[in-house]
Amino acid sequence: MALPDRNPTTTVTPSRVRLFQASQRPIQTKGEWLETQYGFVRVTGRLGQRHADLLESILYHAECLEPVNAGGTTLIDCEVDPALLRRTIGKQYSQQQILMLMDELIAAAVEIRTNEFEVQGRLIDLFLRQNAPESQMHGALKHKVRTRWRVRFGALLVQLIRDDIRRYYDPAPIARLETGIAQAAARWILTHKNSPIGGWKLDTVIVAVCGAISTSAMRDKRRDLRKDTNGLLSCGIHFQNDRFLLARESSPPRPVAASHLAGSG
Repeated sequence: MALPDRNPTTTVTPSRVRLFQASQRPIQTKGEWLETQYGFVRVTGRLGQRHADLLESILYHAECLEPVNAGGTTLIDCEVDPALLRRTIGKQYSQQQILMLMDELIAAAVEIRTNEFEVQGRLIDLFLRQNAPESQMHGALKHKVRTRWRVRFGALLVQLIRDDIRRYYDPAPIARLETGIAQAAARWILTHKNSPIGGWKLDTVIVAVCGAISTSAMRDKRRDLRKDTNGLLSCGIHFQNDRFLLARESSPPRPVAASHLAGSG
């Protein structure tokens, strides 16, 4: 399968195999295999919902996409305005905090195995901060300068974009949810095109994104999800009577990148 003409915001497998922990304060993992009904994943590193916020925002706002051959492996270079990233994931995050999330995205080594494919590598290979005249970005005065990011997608992310089922939506509403469990639930639900008859049961979704947890932890997750009902609705998800239903069949459009992938086919 060829690379698409534009980036998806995400693909379905990361949420389904629990690549990102259902928490805004993830713990460090050391490469242990995690099994779900959709496949297996292992992560050496620290990946949670805030990392997913940043990665989805990068994919959503990426411009000037360019395939790069790195030792026979196709990677993708792009440019991103960090001001747009901060606006999307929340202005409460300082530049230093965003850079820390980026460092952890780069450091994480990931392997995913499903019936459809096996992928291994990194989500992000590197990023560089570079200054550019603001006139190139927003038509402002030439003497103004803003920092741009040059980001290189890793082999694992490129293969997911190429081979996995893609999803397109604005990541900002999910980034604004109050709790990590609500973010993980929203991302998992949005991997589906349609709701099951009657919707997904509350506990079914919690187990899907957290795995087997204690009774007290389950109570906490239920409480946190109920607290984020309005936020979930802004993501296109109805939550009522302890069941989740998709509020719409298709996701909102995303901005078109400044240029498409060369030779994407």
